[in-house]
Amino acid sequence: MLQGRRALVVGVANARSIAWGIADRWRQEGAEVFVTYQSERFRKPVEKLVADSWGPFDTAGNAIPAAACDVTSEEDMAALWRTLQDRGFCYSSPSSPLEGGRCSKATDEGTEAAPRAAPEARSRGGGGVGASAASGAKTGAAEQAPGGSATTSNSGSRGAEGEGQGSGLRLQRQGLPVGSGVAAPRKTVDIVLHSVAHAPTDAMRQGFLMGTTREAFVSAHVVSAYSLVSSVRHALPFLSPGASVVALTYIGSQRAAANYNVMGPAKASLESCARALAAELGGDTTSQGPGGVRVNCLSPGPVRTMAARGIAGFDQMRREAAGRAPLGRAAEIDEIAAAATFLASPLSSAVTGQTLYADCGFSAVV
Repeated sequence: MLQGRRALVVGVANARSIAWGIADRWRQEGAEVFVTYQSERFRKPVEKLVADSWGPFDTAGNAIPAAACDVTSEEDMAALWRTLQDRGFCYSSPSSPLEGGRCSKATDEGTEAAPRAAPEARSRGGGGVGASAASGAKTGAAEQAPGGSATTSNSGSRGAEGEGQGSGLRLQRQGLPVGSGVAAPRKTVDIVLHSVAHAPTDAMRQGFLMGTTREAFVSAHVVSAYSLVSSVRHALPFLSPGASVVALTYIGSQRAAANYNVMGPAKASLESCARALAAELGGDTTSQGPGGVRVNCLSPGPVRTMAARGIAGFDQMRREAAGRAPLGRAAEIDEIAAAATFLASPLSSAVTGQTLYADCGFSAVV
């Protein structure tokens, strides 16, 4: 279903991560997948997981497709895309908002490398892309705690189909090969998964009123919501027309979920950001990107992940959700991954600005 596509998965922590389940499914569906982890602390286990599952990789020419990226650091984000460019990814649009119009161009012989997307990051050691430059915010390496943690909109504008942009986009949306005379993008990124969220421990252990300090509120929103905006901004020069961005969320964004505390408004902010991005990036041609970019949220029910351990009473939350769900159980990671594959594939070409619930119907009942 994803044959020939390239995907970036942000936020793998271990084999139980929803992000890993999705990344592995996308790989099985034929995509070339690159994953990120939060910091050097996660490098060895994540690299081993990737090598054992997708390898073998040799250090001479086939480096393990994984790198560190702290989403609270703009420097780390820029360094990540330099790493992806060094490994063969390139710009998809002749007009990049980050490059002032400079980019790579496809030729009959191949692809000409573009100038680097951002100034050089400071020198650093270790095997990751970079270290955090954020003030006080610690990123969670896994998806939001319980779930991994509107009307469809678009830009409303339709530009001219210069250089075959419009017709090529329509073919890509249908999963069809781009025909003769259409400028086909080369080695661009087709899918991005955002699976990062975090709130300070005290904010998750105390009640919402007393635990939600100004610092906790800002930290949760920066890591869990603003990081989606930042991720898409850095990805934009590399995205293909009709690319799909998927962000993991949770029903606590819409309801007052017990012990979810400050993560509730943080996830509501994430979903609002996704809708705004969908509206801005959805046109066939746009000064903000390659056009036709879809942005959606995926909302699983409570799932046992490393991040879930930060929620008081999580096991009881999961049991209650399973008991109330129309299917009488909680969703498994492979089912969540299947839903994410739908959102990443041409089958969902008319879906954007939406939140898809893959929670066995829990979100549909009171």
